[in-house]
Amino acid sequence: MNRLKLFCLTASITILLLMGGCATLPTDFERIETHAYTDTGDTRCGKAGQTEKLAHPGQSGFLLLGNGLDAFVARALLA
Repeated sequence: MNRLKLFCLTASITILLLMGGCATLPTDFERIETHAYTDTGDTRCGKAGQTEKLAHPGQSGFLLLGNGLDAFVARALLA
């Protein structure tokens, strides 16, 4: 009898997980219009980063990490 209860519980959880995995996100919700600031050179943050930007022309502030261990170490150091 104990095995039957365990089987029913496992089957119920599996069915619920499968039903949740097949769910879709709604598409009929209102989206808020957003904008990005383009001229930020005269702001405090823009002035603070201007020297770094001029020192590294054509480069961005992103560094792609090659493997998961490097990514984990970077996150751990940032935490």
